[in-house]
Amino acid sequence: MMEKRTMSVEDVAIYLGLHKDTIYDLVKEKKIPHIKIGGRIFFLEEVLERWMMENIR
Repeated sequence: MMEKRTMSVEDVAIYLGLHKDTIYDLVKEKKIPHIKIGGRIFFLEEVLERWMMENIR
């Protein structure tokens, strides 16, 4: 079974070169794929990479 890597808001901000507040805005506007668990926001790395390929050029 392949391990699914999760990323935090901070991880994604660094990965995309954006401010954490921008990531929170994207989450709030439902413009970036994420999951919420217990009030915390997480991103699946493979889903985020696919989203980037489809949306960021």
